[in-house]
Amino acid sequence: VKFMNGRANVLDWDQTNPMGRMGSCCTEMDVWEANSASAALTPHPCHVEGPLSCGGRSCGDKDDRYKGVCDKDGCDFNSYRMGDPSFLGAGPGFKVDTTKKVTVVTQWLTTDGTDSGDLHEIRRIYVQDGKAIANSVASVLGSAAGDSITDELCKAQKQTFGDPDDFTVKGGLRQVGKALDRGMVLVMSLWDDDITSMLWLDSQSGPGEASAPGMTRGPCPSSSGDPQDVRAKHASASVKYSNFMYGEIGSTFTAKPEDTPEAAAKVDPYAARLAVYQEARPPQQALPAQQASPAWQPSMGLTPANVCAKEFELCGGGQEWTGPRCCNDGCTCTPRFWSVMQCTPDAGRTSCPAPASGERSAASSFGVLQPRREAGPSW
Repeated sequence: VKFMNGRANVLDWDQTNPMGRMGSCCTEMDVWEANSASAALTPHPCHVEGPLSCGGRSCGDKDDRYKGVCDKDGCDFNSYRMGDPSFLGAGPGFKVDTTKKVTVVTQWLTTDGTDSGDLHEIRRIYVQDGKAIANSVASVLGSAAGDSITDELCKAQKQTFGDPDDFTVKGGLRQVGKALDRGMVLVMSLWDDDITSMLWLDSQSGPGEASAPGMTRGPCPSSSGDPQDVRAKHASASVKYSNFMYGEIGSTFTAKPEDTPEAAAKVDPYAARLAVYQEARPPQQALPAQQASPAWQPSMGLTPANVCAKEFELCGGGQEWTGPRCCNDGCTCTPRFWSVMQCTPDAGRTSCPAPASGERSAASSFGVLQPRREAGPSW
């Protein structure tokens, strides 16, 4: 960074790195750090609000890496490092083929399903050839395996890999969510690494054996990545970014999800709730009263078919949908994903409760989990 807080960062400036005497620290959300061989999704929380001009220990330089104001390691979800080396790479043998155009979707979910709630999960979906691809599972974590970033997964990752858990110390996902609330700036760059030769992304990085959990992050040799070599041999390397979109969950892309309800659950929460609801419906034949199943499941955020839905509940889902197909006054039934419809509040409103005189189950106050953000650039 050449200018910070109105000051030029000219002292000890190194044009190769490029770095100067001053540094700048702020919460960072690495949506897509990648090349054709490997990729990482990494949140980095900080104790401070906004960018901080720093130097030495406060920047976490050298031996003070974990004494600075920010988590420099972050909590990275790298499919190769997390146990699935065949998930992403160049060629048809990978589930995500980096030789072809791919849409990268990132979803941020909150604890209470509102924009003001605490961030508690970050999901990743890929769309390629018209098909949505759920993220890989972090099988290296054993019983703690998951396919999204949560505080629990990050703690398990640090413990399994033997890394300092600076992510938790610096506030975890909640702190990252606060920064998202304040607003972030989208930055894109093509870069090489004069300090670690990008080995942290696509090769073996760290003091342990290559076979140790988390030590290998990609297929590249440990001798690769030297900036001088990269610039000499790959001067014409390029990437094309297009179609940046931002909006509510499911609104930034269209694709056919994978065929099973389990796979759909990873790709789209609305489709998942619809699929699970359809499977969990009680039989249509009459049952004795003591055996009768409830008409709907509150945890799925659905309402009985004989009433309209309230804010963020489902209001449609294709020809086999048996729930409500209308919204209470103040909401509009809006297309979401995979034929799923959801009640969204009209302009100037935050809710659309049922009329006071209407008959409505107390359980229907449970709404669909409303994830708060989604971004989906194509790469």
